[in-house]
Amino acid sequence: MLFQAAVVILGAALAGCEFKGRQPLPDSAPMAGAWVPQATTMRVYPATRFTHHNDEPVLEARVELFDDMGDSVKGSGSYRFELRDANGTGDERQRLYTWDVDVLTLKDHQEHYDPITRSYVFPLRLDDAAVAQRQTVLRVVFTRAEGKRLETEDAVTPSP
Repeated sequence: MLFQAAVVILGAALAGCEFKGRQPLPDSAPMAGAWVPQATTMRVYPATRFTHHNDEPVLEARVELFDDMGDSVKGSGSYRFELRDANGTGDERQRLYTWDVDVLTLKDHQEHYDPITRSYVFPLRLDDAAVAQRQTVLRVVFTRAEGKRLETEDAVTPSP
């Protein structure tokens, strides 16, 4: 009985069973034409707000990155935040604060990435609590690790 099973298996193997995939690539070889998700757009996440941390005024800035399919994605790079007065348009708005934050290492991502909202969270310290009572606009420039820049801005609601 065991001999008959072996003959059937061997016969099936010789009768046309063949490997249908391609040979695996070496670990260092890239796959030509592979789409790699990466940040192509971003937005100021709606939960961005003025708050307090350790009794100090803070702008809790949240930023969400999106890939070409419109899905949230993580991204390594440098963030430039500019808090501006809401009066006026574009660069003519008075700049109130600027902050620069790098998110390059695994530790940086663990510190800033919130998996619940799929956004990055940046507690940005304010010296003047009165700024939180003003109409402001947050402008964010994200420079990806390879150099491509993304920009966005949105109004930040004054704290009650």
